[in-house]
Amino acid sequence: FFNSSPAVEGIEQLRLRIGRDGRVPADVNLGGQYPVETVLPVLNHLAMCWSPKPPMRKDARHRVKSRLTVVHGVAELHHQLQGHSEFGESESWVVDDVSIGGMGAKVPLGSGQGGDWVRIGSVIGLKPEGADNWLVGIVRRFGRDSESVGSVGIETLSKTPRAIFADAGGLQTEGVLLDAPQQGESARVVLPAGKCEDGVSLLFSLDGARVRLFPEAELEVNADSVVARFYVQSVD
Repeated sequence: FFNSSPAVEGIEQLRLRIGRDGRVPADVNLGGQYPVETVLPVLNHLAMCWSPKPPMRKDARHRVKSRLTVVHGVAELHHQLQGHSEFGESESWVVDDVSIGGMGAKVPLGSGQGGDWVRIGSVIGLKPEGADNWLVGIVRRFGRDSESVGSVGIETLSKTPRAIFADAGGLQTEGVLLDAPQQGESARVVLPAGKCEDGVSLLFSLDGARVRLFPEAELEVNADSVVARFYVQSVD
């Protein structure tokens, strides 16, 4: 067993120094220069996970055995949400357990079986067996049970995603809207990697309305996609 108490004490001392000086100490080597706004949330998260009483699972999980159709990549998910299932390829995973906020599943791995693209942070489209609708999730946990089977933990990001064609500063971009846009509120959007730019609004039509979103923050970034939060400037 490992005792994390000394690490938690060290984090607390570092947080106090940052709070006192308003900057990350020069003797702390993080591999680069990072602002306090980036470092503090990481320290807070580590302190929570390494505390004597780590956080418990928020939602109870229920054991199940069912099939799950999975696609990955913004383009493939966009096609599926439009009903174009003939595009690309899907994979079949086996769900082990489900909760309000996500699920655990077994993933086939190895030559010809798929699943080798799976990484922590991968954004995926999910269609439970017997369902007509797609969900959007993100891989939060991944491990190999064997050479041919992996285990994943998936957080559900949206149960009502919508495919959109957005104008981003004159460039047409496929995206997936995760939240219903309400003027003056925030909404999340999945975009291809590199398509979310500071100060560049997204314009698109949705159910007959013209929607304008202004970028606020990138929430999740991986090799092929980005989940970003936008301020809903107008819906008219």
